[in-house]
Amino acid sequence: MVILYWLLIIGAVFIKKPKVFPFFVIAFLVWINYNNIKIPDFLSYNNLYQAASPVQYENFGKGWYFLNNIGRNLGLTYNQYKMWSLILIGIILFIVSRILIGETSNLMWGLYLLYPALVDVIQLRFYTALAITLLAIPFILKKKLWSTLVAICIILFASKVHSSAYFYLLLIFCPLAGKDPKKFRNLLFAFTAVAIVFRSLTSTIVNNFLNERTLTYVDPNSTATAHGTLLIPLYIVDILLVFLTNNYIANIVVGNSIFSTEDINYMSFVRNASALMFVLIPISLISGEFFRVFRIMYILTYISIAILAKPNRKYMSKSFLFGSSPVYFKAEYIGIAFVIVMFAINILYLLPSAYSSFFR
Repeated sequence: MVILYWLLIIGAVFIKKPKVFPFFVIAFLVWINYNNIKIPDFLSYNNLYQAASPVQYENFGKGWYFLNNIGRNLGLTYNQYKMWSLILIGIILFIVSRILIGETSNLMWGLYLLYPALVDVIQLRFYTALAITLLAIPFILKKKLWSTLVAICIILFASKVHSSAYFYLLLIFCPLAGKDPKKFRNLLFAFTAVAIVFRSLTSTIVNNFLNERTLTYVDPNSTATAHGTLLIPLYIVDILLVFLTNNYIANIVVGNSIFSTEDINYMSFVRNASALMFVLIPISLISGEFFRVFRIMYILTYISIAILAKPNRKYMSKSFLFGSSPVYFKAEYIGIAFVIVMFAINILYLLPSAYSSFFR
């Protein structure tokens, strides 16, 4: 199984056609999850699924109860419910990525499978909320009042599945900064600094969006709270790498005639969204559990890399020289370097159980 995992990643990254790897990746994720009771959180989600009372779901969100209830009414076991959830989430990811990229991309799915796919499928409730949020991105990019309202409704529903998704409401402001992204970034950096200084006020604001279960994240005696402080340097590395990667790609794409208007609009959005993630630093100081909302940025970054790869050309680096000669690179090189670093930090170092629970 582990050999197939790496073959899928290598094949998707380096094989452009036929564009069938998205379906292979979705099928593979469903396969390794089905009936795998050794996966972290499986038993807790399974026990919750058996509970028919909404009272028992009170700390998990009404949206999660609603979705689970659909599965129960259809006579599905939790295994079957998870299987169909992963299929539907895969379809959502496929549709949204195809809309944003403008074509089907093997590359994007290969990078995603290496990281964070294995973590996403473990945390099914949050993964469901994340997938629902992705549906809002095309509406945000339309920059219309009606589409923004639709996006807000979608994200609000996602927040009923997992309350961390409330953070994604901030994404609706990213297109507004298109004309002056530097001012937007400076404002975010200033806000982040203030939020760190006034940590108690930040904690009070965050607490207003939490239910009883997520309030345990901010318990000063919990390991999540303690780890949040200890892991801040690694979180900053993740945020910086995502921001620098998307900013670099945006500098190539924006204003370049070989890319479509849709590509340029998307890169302007994702560059601002990457800057927005610095706000997670003071929030993660409260509890490391909140940093999970950052995982949407890996998907959006892989879409950026796939957009850069569409013309199938090499780009000249202005930052690096080999002697006196410029260095040329392809988008795939950026993707490979980026995802290897993320896999090393977030899987091999921080969460090796996410890998070992599937491949023993």
